[in-house]
Amino acid sequence: MVYQLDAYRVSQCRDPDDNKFLSLANQIEADFILTIDHDLLSLHKMGKTKIVKPGDFLVLFSNTQVY
Repeated sequence: MVYQLDAYRVSQCRDPDDNKFLSLANQIEADFILTIDHDLLSLHKMGKTKIVKPGDFLVLFSNTQVY
């Protein structure tokens, strides 16, 4: 059983079972979702949350300097 707050309920994914991940990302204001799930990847972005493959995330941040 999955509990979601109505204010954060999301139903954007073509696979309804994946909406719980989008809802959680929305609730915590996540910057990224890392996944290999094609249903989620097809969205590219939800609000401010970017949906990317783990390898793409590593490439994106391998060029970023952290101080």
